[in-house]
Amino acid sequence: MRMILLCLSLVMLAGCVEEAPPWTRERQQAVTTRSYQGMDDARVRSAMQEVLLLADGGGVHFEHFQHGFRGTRRASVFMLIAAFNGTYDFDAAVTNGVAELRIYASTTGVSAAGYMASGPGLNQAPRLYDLYFARLNYLLGLSDEWITCADAPKKFGGTSGFYEPLCLGAVDEVPKK
Repeated sequence: MRMILLCLSLVMLAGCVEEAPPWTRERQQAVTTRSYQGMDDARVRSAMQEVLLLADGGGVHFEHFQHGFRGTRRASVFMLIAAFNGTYDFDAAVTNGVAELRIYASTTGVSAAGYMASGPGLNQAPRLYDLYFARLNYLLGLSDEWITCADAPKKFGGTSGFYEPLCLGAVDEVPKK
């Protein structure tokens, strides 16, 4: 039974793994930073927070800092033979029109096969940042398209596992125009 559960787990995780270029300082900056020159920093910060509130309403806890915030989101999934808990931290800052976002994840899972834990670590899935910044662009009026969690794999590729910090157990509310 344990072997079957282990094999099923590996098959499910296989869709979340991809060959990626090395995570250099330059690549990290390109993935996690966007320029919003000419926009008010406070407006961009507010929209960055709104992206998280639309994903998970009251389920996000915020700590505010001079140039940004840390939004912490927790998600749990319970299945018949397993449970999964994730804590996702979104560190966001805006200074002089430059928005920076770092997403950190810590996860635990319990099943008949045993206990698994990972993190905390910086999320290095560019597709997740693409979804976040696409939603931010929509809220700032720079795009006409709001991308839902269900549409993200079609738009940016990959499986739903890439979008877990924003989408796992999320309300995924679409903003009103």
